[in-house]
Amino acid sequence: MSDIKMEKTGWGWVTSMVMPEHEGRVNLCFKDGADHWDNNNSVNWGFQIHNGSNRY
Repeated sequence: MSDIKMEKTGWGWVTSMVMPEHEGRVNLCFKDGADHWDNNNSVNWGFQIHNGSNRY
């Protein structure tokens, strides 16, 4: 687990992250400077990582 700082831009809040080379899931949540959390109702936000092949 690690904290990654975001920056406010004209497009909204942005950051960059290095994704693992293997397929899997990335789970994350957000916290502001006042310790308010957005954790998607306690299930966090999740993204499937894949190599771009069509596996539906």
